[in-house]
Amino acid sequence: MSDVDLAARRWTGALLTLGGLLPLVAVLNPRTWPVWGADEAESWRLITERHASMTAATWLIWAGVALSIAGVALLARMLGSALAIAALAVFATGASLALVSLTFEATVNLSLTAKHRPQPDWYPVVDLWINGLFTAHSALLAPLALVVLGTGIVRTRLAARWTGWFAIAMAILLWGQFAAFQGALPAPLFLALTAIGLSLFLAARRPATAAEAVGPAKRCMRCFGAISETAPGSRS
Repeated sequence: MSDVDLAARRWTGALLTLGGLLPLVAVLNPRTWPVWGADEAESWRLITERHASMTAATWLIWAGVALSIAGVALLARMLGSALAIAALAVFATGASLALVSLTFEATVNLSLTAKHRPQPDWYPVVDLWINGLFTAHSALLAPLALVVLGTGIVRTRLAARWTGWFAIAMAILLWGQFAAFQGALPAPLFLALTAIGLSLFLAARRPATAAEAVGPAKRCMRCFGAISETAPGSRS
């Protein structure tokens, strides 16, 4: 494997890992965890009370989603198939919708709750649409991309094969949540990205095996033999 290939794997792995871990840190924070499953009125109250934690969490998720687009773009390029490019287009479309949703939360929602104001009358309808944008990414479009990319990983063994199967399983779990609850907690998406990313990153840092190390030595011996045969006096 060339240095360019190793660097591509490292960058892809790092971006996917960060794209998964940053949102997981935000979602699994004990200070923010109660917010995700609360109803609208309770969520408004909790965000007001835990404003600093929710601000940090929102921007962590925003950064993770943005980094995941770059990571999936590199992964699709490494897989090198038309289906992988199509999966990138689907994932990037969904992630763009999610970024719109998160930007609204970070600018409008957090600004209103920072002032400890009651919830405006217009907010429930707008919030429903804004949350729908994120759900479209995490429960519909991203799982479709995970199935295609996971299948590509299983087929090519670009990363550990189990990560491809894991991504497919997480996609099915996300679709199942949406079918049952008309929504989905996005943790399975972030777990799938993290698993693929770590596999790529660690594989790129693994030292060469004995067979790989013998390869350059054999080439040097063949080169030395060729020089010896062409040197003056080497033939009778």
